[in-house]
Formats: sequence, structure tokens, C-alpha cells
Amino acid sequence: MKLFISPISASEWKINVADFKVQLEKYVLGSRVWEVNDLNRKYILEWELFISNVLKLEGRLSRDLISIVIECRDAVFAFDFIKWYASWLPAQEEIWIYDEPFEFNCALNELSKDLLISLMGS
Repeated sequence: MKLFISPISASEWKINVADFKVQLEKYVLGSRVWEVNDLNRKYILEWELFISNVLKLEGRLSRDLISIVIECRDAVFAFDFIKWYASWLPAQEEIWIYDEPFEFNCALNELSKDLLISLMGS
């Protein structure tokens, strides 16, 4: 399932790409994280997180440095990653999560593991 995580409105804060990349590489050892140098691409950073050589999550940081998109089939892993990502965001910022067809949306601070499992069906 593809999920978008973004502030509800334009924001002044930005993710520090270099620090975020280093922490992503530490989040799951053996994962791949790379910068996207093609300025025509919408994303500046992409990653693949593996556990026991199994791809668990793919993600991308947008060039606006405030939004990400993740693709994951494991709701529990996705939830844990989303909560980790939330630690990078200002506490006062109103962040929302959306699914790809935009049928589901929820304030990030209201997202529960059970809700995500129900949404993703796993």
C-alpha cells in the first residue's frame, strides 16, 4: 500500500537530508538509501528497508523536504516506521497521512496501529 505523509499546509521547517539519510541507514542495517540527483524527479532521497534480505518498505522524500511517500505491505512495520518518521517533525505541525486513491486520510497524531492494520488488511 502506498501512503503519503505531509503537513496539511505549507510549512517553514525542512528535513535535513544529510542527517535523515544517515539515520535511515541506521534504522534498518543493510538497507539502501540514495540521493536522487535528477532535478526533474519529484524526490530528492529514496530508500529500501530490508529485514533478513526481504524488502519491507520503500520510501521517498520529496524535494520540498517536508513530505514522504512510503510503500509497504506490512502494516506493523509501516506503523513503526511512520512513528519513527514523526520524530523528525515539529510537534506543533499538523501532519496528515493519506492512501494512494485518497480514500483514507487521518491526522498523524490520531493514527493507531489497529487503524493502519485495518486499512492495510495485514
